[in-house]
Amino acid sequence: MKISKMFSLVFLTVCLHKSLAADLVEMPLISAQDLKNEMQDGDVSIRRKSYRNPNLLVINVLSPSICSDCHIPGSINVPLHKLTKKSQDWRKDANIVLHCASLHCPLSRYAFEMLYKLGFTRVRVFDGGLKEWTTEKLPRIGRCSAGYLHY
Repeated sequence: MKISKMFSLVFLTVCLHKSLAADLVEMPLISAQDLKNEMQDGDVSIRRKSYRNPNLLVINVLSPSICSDCHIPGSINVPLHKLTKKSQDWRKDANIVLHCASLHCPLSRYAFEMLYKLGFTRVRVFDGGLKEWTTEKLPRIGRCSAGYLHY
């Protein structure tokens, strides 16, 4: 009887460990300068502050009101709550970079987990978000007056 209980405990521990390990995936990160350079591999017009790389999808997962205040040229706004539905239009091997407001904003990390679980294979996170983009003095569109950008 003791062997059976011990085996059950070991079996449950191994299963739980495998289950937790499956959820722990390394989240690839990209810096502001690397993202800018990668975006510029496409059609670039600095005067109009537009970066268009057809092979890269840069997604701002913030709410539309925050995104309208300030966003990265060439990025699209897909709020977190709409990401699952919108992602149905994308190839699973699409080159995707997610971002939100700053290092203190968890939304891009949540978005990464969602897309990973949906089977997307080339997703990275620009963890510094709009705050880092602003700090690096990279082109932005909008008033960019939100407080988190300037403290």
